[in-house]
Amino acid sequence: MVAAASIGVEQPCRQSPAEQAHVVVLLGGTPLYQGQPRPGRLLPPRSLGKALRQLLKSCESRVREQLKALPPGRPAQAEALVAAYKHWEHRVRTRHLTPHHLRAPEADHFQAFTLPNAVRQQLRRQLAEPLSATAPDCRLRIEARLPITPCLRLLDKVAVYLRAPHYCTRSKRYRPFATGQWEPLAEDRVKAALCCGTLVVVVE
Repeated sequence: MVAAASIGVEQPCRQSPAEQAHVVVLLGGTPLYQGQPRPGRLLPPRSLGKALRQLLKSCESRVREQLKALPPGRPAQAEALVAAYKHWEHRVRTRHLTPHHLRAPEADHFQAFTLPNAVRQQLRRQLAEPLSATAPDCRLRIEARLPITPCLRLLDKVAVYLRAPHYCTRSKRYRPFATGQWEPLAEDRVKAALCCGTLVVVVE
């Protein structure tokens, strides 16, 4: 199996795009490759999940201190404080935590696409220089085309990420999935627009 890299588009909507979503790689305006959707998720570093759990523990300690500081004879106030904390903690854990990492924001959808690793490497080199430094005939351009969803909003919040091929840390074998840490691309090199019922995201 050929080791494929990935490109991912994060868009501010709750609904996943239709199967017609795809990416097109162009060189000097000539199409070279068309990438299809692939399974993949955008996960924050595990350290953030650990930090949130530590925050929850510190908040619990503060609530216990507040309970101890309450004057005697105020059971209703103590029960209300405990109930409010438990409700807040349950909401945080349900909406933001999983056993291993933070949950993706409910308001955003992330879609991954296959991308040849050579294209990823060339794009990284191109993005490291000003756009004017690359001649138009040699300029790599990637267009992600996604059907417009009813809940799509805020085109300036569309973000693009790259991910190298994933290899198992133990067996060193290629694994065909794209979940984990991604490399965010600079906002000034990503443009999004609505065109003929399609969301077009351009990176060059």
